[in-house]
Amino acid sequence: MPETILYLTSRDADLLREWLNREASVAWIVKARQSGCDYGWRAVDTIDALPGGHYCLWNKEAGPLNIPSGSPDVPDALVEDPYAGWNQHLDHENASAPWFGAGLPRSYWLRFKPDGREAQGAIGRSGVGWVGDRYRMIGKPAPLTARRWWNRLGRFVRSHSTAIPWPSPSANTRMWAYAFPDAFGEIMSGRARDVNP
Repeated sequence: MPETILYLTSRDADLLREWLNREASVAWIVKARQSGCDYGWRAVDTIDALPGGHYCLWNKEAGPLNIPSGSPDVPDALVEDPYAGWNQHLDHENASAPWFGAGLPRSYWLRFKPDGREAQGAIGRSGVGWVGDRYRMIGKPAPLTARRWWNRLGRFVRSHSTAIPWPSPSANTRMWAYAFPDAFGEIMSGRARDVNP
């Protein structure tokens, strides 16, 4: 699945959050309530802060959100009004984002990890991704609007960050990670960075 590897500090995360808040075609999916494994989710256009964690974004132009039934014999339910919210039962009590099943190409995920764990004081490996066209072969291609927005996000990331070889400058690889300005300065000053999420 397509993923863009990011290195972000809290200051960098604010830059990304503010840009996403201004993007009219996407909405944040936030937790409205929780009782054990029962969750309430809703869409919002902006959030005020981006602490470390996992987030979900919905491409409003790409179509409705669906809640997987969990059974091949039962059709998925559609979320009538994501801004009004919906309920979902999950198998665990620590979810920070809803589950739309493996093949929903109308949502993206964002993982922000300011602090790493692979070395003392390391910067965490963050990232943004989506399912893309993984299920095209079974008749579930990504909507054109979702692909276009993914490319728009990529242009924003590349224009506001520095591409660095991943996992390390000495590795024989064609993969890149993108360090936003504050994180890039810290990496250049010798701060270690996590390779794994």
